[in-house]
Amino acid sequence: MTDKSIDISEEVYKKIKYLKRKEESISDFLNRILSEKNLDSNNELEEISKDWEKIEKFLYEDRLKSNITREIEF
Repeated sequence: MTDKSIDISEEVYKKIKYLKRKEESISDFLNRILSEKNLDSNNELEEISKDWEKIEKFLYEDRLKSNITREIEF
């Protein structure tokens, strides 16, 4: 297996860590969400988009929580 490095923000890293299964590595998690579905099917985009919708919902809700607790100084 060849290792590759990618740059992601600390925020994205924490969210992936939260979404992955306890026993999974981040690489295993990404592999699972990308290969769980039959990528050759006609419904490829629809099926993958369901997984990403869950991730987007989590990111959006997390962002809302962060905005609520953020103090604004004038």
